[in-house]
Amino acid sequence: MSKKYVALITALALLSSSCSSTRKSIALGLAAGAGTGAAIGAISSPHGKGAMTGLAVGALVGGIASYFIDKGLQDRDKNVRRDTLFNLEEHGVFGSEISSRPKSSAPYGITPAVVDEQYIETQVQDGNKLIEGHKVWTIQENSHWMREAPERGRSR
Repeated sequence: MSKKYVALITALALLSSSCSSTRKSIALGLAAGAGTGAAIGAISSPHGKGAMTGLAVGALVGGIASYFIDKGLQDRDKNVRRDTLFNLEEHGVFGSEISSRPKSSAPYGITPAVVDEQYIETQVQDGNKLIEGHKVWTIQENSHWMREAPERGRSR
């Protein structure tokens, strides 16, 4: 493999570095791994076979690694979104003052909804349908505007 191909593969890996999906992440990992593997193989084995072997091994390792890295990042983001959604009061969403109103007026806020959480056990229905254990949240009392900032920790 000539040095021209190694440079081309490395340039493609660097140019395609903006990832927005699993497919793009894996493609980037494949390209980066192939470029790195081909470069290392060409340097370590000047007879040409090392570059092709390095390209194949690098692409395989890069693709697998980028898949697991992307999956880990997606799981982390999903957990952060879930934590934020179900713990709004801990993130300062309720009771914040409106900055455009005059300083002399009383603060206004919104109360958190009162939510009941119920866990449904894993069960089999109709003999052929497995329903995995899950949580169900029911709003017991809706949010409403109030003159003073709400007390924290109202949800059940």
